[in-house]
Amino acid sequence: MQGRLDSIDRIRAFALLLLVFLHAAVYHFSGIFAVIDDPPPVVAVMGLFVLFGGAFIMMSGLVNTSTALDRAASGARRPGRICLDLMTTGALLLVVHFVYEVFLGPASFDWDKETRAESVLTQLIGGRPLDFDPRRLLEGSSLSTIGIGLLLLGPLLRLLLAPGIARRRLHYPILALLVLVFFSFAFFRYRYYPLAAEARAEGRWAPALLLGLLLEKPYPVLPYFSFTLLGALLAFALRETRARLILKGFTALGLAVIGTGIAFYLLAPPGLTAVTGSWFSRVLIEAGFFLIVGSLALLLVELGPRKAAGGVRRAGPKDRTFRSFGAASLSLFLLETPVSDLLARLFGLLFPLWDWSIPGVLAFGATCALFWLLLLSMWRKKDYRLSFDRFFARAQGGLGRASSRTDISNYEH
Repeated sequence: MQGRLDSIDRIRAFALLLLVFLHAAVYHFSGIFAVIDDPPPVVAVMGLFVLFGGAFIMMSGLVNTSTALDRAASGARRPGRICLDLMTTGALLLVVHFVYEVFLGPASFDWDKETRAESVLTQLIGGRPLDFDPRRLLEGSSLSTIGIGLLLLGPLLRLLLAPGIARRRLHYPILALLVLVFFSFAFFRYRYYPLAAEARAEGRWAPALLLGLLLEKPYPVLPYFSFTLLGALLAFALRETRARLILKGFTALGLAVIGTGIAFYLLAPPGLTAVTGSWFSRVLIEAGFFLIVGSLALLLVELGPRKAAGGVRRAGPKDRTFRSFGAASLSLFLLETPVSDLLARLFGLLFPLWDWSIPGVLAFGATCALFWLLLLSMWRKKDYRLSFDRFFARAQGGLGRASSRTDISNYEH
């Protein structure tokens, strides 16, 4: 039994604050269209990292698979019930995704027309006439990709937990093969773009929605389900008798993947690099980086000398509070855009034209991250009462899947 993965709790907390900083800086930069063709280095780096939802997708695969393996090993859940639990959670996340896209999400950029399609609350807070673009409903988000990933992961884990496959340790080749298959769509998905455009033009909304979630940015299921599968691979590796050796191998693999992404970007033909190649390279580098971070976190913390000794000294209050931020992660994700929009109005009163300068948006992003750090620290004292996460956990419980993520006692060790 592994229990909570303290290392992943810390990574999630840091990633949440980094998400706030990057989203606030990038989405409130009024001069972004003027510099996008030849961005300054700071903007280029921010643009590269602002879409790092792959980290949350991989963590979802790791944590949910780890929990499933714990429950299967203890006999608390049979494989069929584990499958249903994951699919239930995935379906709920898809419902939340559509609410998020309509009311709460950040702007969606149209780089060709230099326009932004904003959510309802962003328009209302900004004092602009309500003009919701229904095409936002055809776009994906990390929430939708995590949700669909869990819908697919449930039946897959039921298969991998079958006695014959588990006994022969076939889960590694099966997962590795599926990672390669889904990851290959990072290169080939552009070939299917006309199908999505044709469906939208003809008003065939069901196919347009399906193709949008599967193929179009920012986090298309093809290839980002491979990130969920990489997380599942890490969860299986953590339970092996030679876990340290396997995770060291994954760290080396991550370095190789990053090297491949860089080499592909530098060596691919210019026409290819401009469209398919650059995105394929970015996803390769992203996958390799998160694979290294996840492997090292499990090696140094979950398999480190303190846990190996059978006991860990009680963490200090600051560390316990920081790790518990994950208990409010859904609330932060849903509310960070409206909160940053409100803070932007205040910033505009104090610092006119701040949103047209790079130092201005960086300062604003840092302010938003600090605001959430303080807010979550104070909210933690109230056990994140009335958070979206608690309501979501209740919905899961009502459908038969108990969730311990919002139980603050889990972060007290």
